[in-house]
Amino acid sequence: MQGPSPDDPHPMKGFPQVGFLKPLVKNPNIVVGDYSYYDDPEGPEQFESKCVLYHFPFIGDKLVIGSFCALARGGRFGPEAFIMTTHTKPNLPKKVCPVCNRPFAWRTKWAKVWEQVRYCAEACRKKK
Repeated sequence: MQGPSPDDPHPMKGFPQVGFLKPLVKNPNIVVGDYSYYDDPEGPEQFESKCVLYHFPFIGDKLVIGSFCALARGGRFGPEAFIMTTHTKPNLPKKVCPVCNRPFAWRTKWAKVWEQVRYCAEACRKKK
């Protein structure tokens, strides 16, 4: 018996909500194994925009989904799911603290507010 091709984005004819992710995912930093699928009544084509949150390729985030994984609507992948392949201090954005004059690097907790971050630590912020 021969199964569906993992390169077919819609392997189950008559069920457009089910799709193999490997041919649908376009981001090179998201790697998907064969036969992993996503089931969403709105269609599997929006998997990246709906399920992969706070994915920052500029710091080396990489999401690896193995083979034969079943992913349902509503599932989310946040920063804790990403493999930091080049997540070393030299590769992160940096700033210099105006209080202690020491450099400090981007942190995950600052992802949404990095532009507003001025101090390296709470202690320096209080000394301002």
